[in-house]
Amino acid sequence: MHYLMEWTEKTRLEKISLTVFSTNKPAIRLYAKFGFQIEGIRRKQFKVKGKYVDEVIMGKFLR
Repeated sequence: MHYLMEWTEKTRLEKISLTVFSTNKPAIRLYAKFGFQIEGIRRKQFKVKGKYVDEVIMGKFLR
């Protein structure tokens, strides 16, 4: 994450986005620590081991 954030500072990107399983709470907390915000949730987007999992969409504006 540190490398990604340093790299984005050198680019002309205005926003970066990512998605993560809703069950991956440590990753969601990490991304939030780096300034990402939840922008949406795609309900029951994946089926993992027979159970539906939501997809969390997160983004961060750089400029």
